[in-house]
Amino acid sequence: MMSYEMISIVIMMVIFMIGGLRLKSAKKQLDDKQSAIASQVILKSKKGITQASLVLMILFMVWLFVVDELNYGVASLFFFLAFVLQVVYWFKLRKNLSMSDLPAEYKSITLQSNVLFIAGLFIVALAFMVKNF
Repeated sequence: MMSYEMISIVIMMVIFMIGGLRLKSAKKQLDDKQSAIASQVILKSKKGITQASLVLMILFMVWLFVVDELNYGVASLFFFLAFVLQVVYWFKLRKNLSMSDLPAEYKSITLQSNVLFIAGLFIVALAFMVKNF
């Protein structure tokens, strides 16, 4: 039987796929000019977040290779930090989308999809925190 940590990771992956598919379908509705604007808004919003996420992922992998054991406290910390980074990204994205002239439906779907990503990370962080206690 799968542990609830693994179940939470599977749930997170399903949530990420749903969010990604929604973003992909929303992007298809834009014309070339709007698509270019949307790409610029997303890149502007990701500035700094991508590097922090990469550093976080590398630190987590180094931890797993050095310690060679999954510590639930450390895992929950890394997932919680990823959750915080995604929340920061959501606020930056919301600010940048509000200043753009993209269709309201695209803005709404983009923000809703990112809320799904936040929820997925929170579920996994919570599962590992519960396992730690």
